[in-house]
Amino acid sequence: MSAMSDKKTATRSDSTHAAVSSKSSKDSGLERAGLLANISHELRTPMDAILGYVELLLETQLNDTQQTFVTSIERTAQGLLDIMDDILNLSRMEAGKLVIHTQPFSVRDTIDSVTQMLAPSAYGKGLDFIRLIDPDVPVNLVGDPLRIRQILVNLVGNAVKFTPHGQVRLRISAHPLDDRRYELVIRVTDTGIGITQADLQELFEPFSRPAAPQNGIGGTGLGLVICKSLCESMGGSIAVHSSPGEGSTFCVRLPLESLEDSFQSTDSSDLLSGHSIAIVCPDTELANWIAHSLGQDGAATRTVPSIGQLANAIRNDQYGNEAVLLVIGNRQIAELDQLARDWRPARGTPVLCLVSTGSGQKLQTIADAFGGEAIPAHSTAVTINRRMATLLQRYGEPQKSVVVKTPESPQLLRGLRLLVAEDNQFGRDYLQLLLSRHGAQVDVCSDGNAACRMIKAQTYDLVLMDVRMPQCDGVSAMRQLAKDWDGNPPIIGLTAAPEECCRALDSGMTDCLLKPVRPAVLLRYIINHQGTAKTQAPRRLSFIDDEMQRELNVELPQRIAELRNAISHGDMHVALDAAHKINGTAALCAFEVMQVTAASIEGLIRQQQLDGIERLTGDLKREIDRVLAALATS
Repeated sequence: MSAMSDKKTATRSDSTHAAVSSKSSKDSGLERAGLLANISHELRTPMDAILGYVELLLETQLNDTQQTFVTSIERTAQGLLDIMDDILNLSRMEAGKLVIHTQPFSVRDTIDSVTQMLAPSAYGKGLDFIRLIDPDVPVNLVGDPLRIRQILVNLVGNAVKFTPHGQVRLRISAHPLDDRRYELVIRVTDTGIGITQADLQELFEPFSRPAAPQNGIGGTGLGLVICKSLCESMGGSIAVHSSPGEGSTFCVRLPLESLEDSFQSTDSSDLLSGHSIAIVCPDTELANWIAHSLGQDGAATRTVPSIGQLANAIRNDQYGNEAVLLVIGNRQIAELDQLARDWRPARGTPVLCLVSTGSGQKLQTIADAFGGEAIPAHSTAVTINRRMATLLQRYGEPQKSVVVKTPESPQLLRGLRLLVAEDNQFGRDYLQLLLSRHGAQVDVCSDGNAACRMIKAQTYDLVLMDVRMPQCDGVSAMRQLAKDWDGNPPIIGLTAAPEECCRALDSGMTDCLLKPVRPAVLLRYIINHQGTAKTQAPRRLSFIDDEMQRELNVELPQRIAELRNAISHGDMHVALDAAHKINGTAALCAFEVMQVTAASIEGLIRQQQLDGIERLTGDLKREIDRVLAALATS
């Protein structure tokens, strides 16, 4: 009896010890995650300045040796940042702090943000980057766009990293599971070095590294582990097929709810109605995708695999198309002189080139060579169609080569007065140097109290404010400004901690950016949000004729009325549709301020963050009235 009692006591003791051990392990995980989050913030702030100064240094005159050294510093710093992010994410998962936030989001916007970021890296390695979104993918789904973007960045980034030549292909499709749900399918395919069967078995294990040499390519081995955990947390899966020397395909499947009435993909229009376009592209899948996209806007299309075949058709009077869309891959860029000679029979034909490059100089060279326009190959379907429409509308006028302005162009911020509130001296000095070099007058301070005094005393076009500062941080500063601040100037938060973005937005900040912010991104962001743009006259494109102006006079007031009425009655589905249509019309007509404002409203509705939306709709109404009045007098 005593032995039995001792055994039960021992069992209870073991059980209690296991429970305590489990709780202790979880508490330890939480403590480790909190510690790493603080370390992450402390590392990101100086890293912001390091990467910023490196990019400024790369713009100066350097000899070959110096260029090599500085480029190595940049890559090493970015690699350190990636490693830090991976470890922090893994620690959160182990501690059970990974949270999946479900909200309505635009699949295409999420894909676009990733391709805009990673396509230039592929082009820089001499790769072709192909991005395909099937037409059956719904416009809006309900899920966690941040986590889906994180998966995309990992998979596409790995594909670029491990592919020495050839291409990286991102394809998005969707299949209905039932009346309310879709399975979103993400495929990332490369022509890279591939993975052996032995390595495939341990691919999703933490810190796993291939047994075979990877040509000096490093990494933590955590990216795929994080992808797998994220997929499973969202009820999905990830799989891989690969062979050494033949490349790899990663396939992610995620079950996501669809918003009501969002089963249609993209809106069709008659933007290209009555026009016929020849698509010159050796990639059948890409050619078919382009043909479908152009067809959505009313164009009649045909595809040919090469310029030579198109030239032969022209010589034999078999060419009946009035415009050409020409896809130029990295290999063809190297053969530009020959391609231009082959193009001679079609000289004078409107041509839009899709080029595997992010270089403005290369785009300019190719535009000149073919006597048309050139845009990056990863451009969205909407961008391609609108540029083609603009080209066709302008056809018959003296041909002008496309001018590509990059964010690094000098004096982009001329005439702007900006305020930078940042407690880190290196970060503050870097931002002041960067913004001043581009023509802005820049005031600086080191805490929120000083920022409040300066905002009340001076007139600024935009404020950059660090969220975490001593004495008075950015959120506390916003509370001080609450009574006097009407949204102008825009106040953009800067933070090294992703979890602080929501706190910044809740405080009323116009937006929040995560450090490190690359110079090109920050400059373009300021241009899109600066207040003085509201005083600029709209740029009238040649295709805005009297008939189109009459349509704008009817459509824009109708849309803004629908938007304001829907918001007042809480009908966010109608409001989203109205904001989206205003955004599209403004983008087509190059009404920049109107587009930015409508896009901001659309983003708030998608994120279900309605604070400040009435003020923005008022701004949009005034901007529409201003644009229509300016067009009437032009």
